[in-house]
Amino acid sequence: MIEIDILPASSEKKGGDSVLIRIGDFNYTEERNQQKVILIDGGYQENASRIKDHLKNHYQTETIDIAIITHPDQDHISGFNKLLDDTSVVVKKTYIHDPWNHTRHMFTRTQDGRRTVKSLGNAFDQTLSTLLNTLEKSDAKNIEPFAPLKLYGLNLHIIGPTPKFYRDTLYKFSGMEGAELSGPSNIYEEEPSLYQSSMDHFLDDPKTSPKNDTSVITLLRDDNNEPVALFTGDAGVDAINRALDTADAEGLKYKGVYLFQIPHHGSIKNISEELINRIDPKNTYVSAPPNKDEHPSPLLINFLIKRNTPIYHVQDTNGIVFYHGTPNRRPGWGAAPTAPRRDRVRRLKKLMSWIFR
Repeated sequence: MIEIDILPASSEKKGGDSVLIRIGDFNYTEERNQQKVILIDGGYQENASRIKDHLKNHYQTETIDIAIITHPDQDHISGFNKLLDDTSVVVKKTYIHDPWNHTRHMFTRTQDGRRTVKSLGNAFDQTLSTLLNTLEKSDAKNIEPFAPLKLYGLNLHIIGPTPKFYRDTLYKFSGMEGAELSGPSNIYEEEPSLYQSSMDHFLDDPKTSPKNDTSVITLLRDDNNEPVALFTGDAGVDAINRALDTADAEGLKYKGVYLFQIPHHGSIKNISEELINRIDPKNTYVSAPPNKDEHPSPLLINFLIKRNTPIYHVQDTNGIVFYHGTPNRRPGWGAAPTAPRRDRVRRLKKLMSWIFR
């Protein structure tokens, strides 16, 4: 059984990502479930309490078996960093990249082994200081997530990045070149003409930041090797295509995946028509603020509507849950009445959403 909860980790103005997954033999009546709990990203600091409450109220545990931090942006790592301060929450293993292990001349350590960011200058201080803090809190439990890697005997696979791609991208990052969805249809269902943008095609050469391209890319499949979910962090087109090449080499199916995370909150710089067609997802989701015009991209929405691919929008107060071979969640948790999405773009976008209780 698989249950995927995409938490409302965004704020009113800023995007955020956080996903809780549980896999195994669980139900909603027994006190002890036979389950493994996975966290992918922690959102902003304020999301830490939401993660803890969700674990306790819906998974009946305060243990996270595997935490995966895709990359060190604040909207992915800050909530997890804060969660580590809560002694009642147990995190058994943390899959997180440690740049200090790869580029000694840029990311240095002191004589006693402590990491330092002093050599990097102010431009990276906020991002890497949070990463440093997180690494030191979880040091003994850290594992670097490089492809190809299967986690804990579960059907959860790291398919990107490879060690070489990570190191090559890290140089650029540093500035040195060298089932079913629960609830009502939380879908954009309007005519594509309502979402016209200034462009009429995807970018010819979409590029995201090197830091985004270091994102961990994770594929979840079922026991029959059928693809269940593909999580991409903020990775760009090149990084995702390389990950899919790794999946091909490993014999892991991804085409027709049931749930695909549109990377980087639906930014046009991280996606292409060719990449969507290569993955051919049955459903997509994007985590983004309700009032940020460019996220998700109107052009992306147009394209998905035209190809009849649902896109679900996870905002600051609503999330979605995906069930795969599980019982329905216990009473008191589930779909709430739908509500229209507020929008600043001439009220052209209408969204059906449901709210966590």
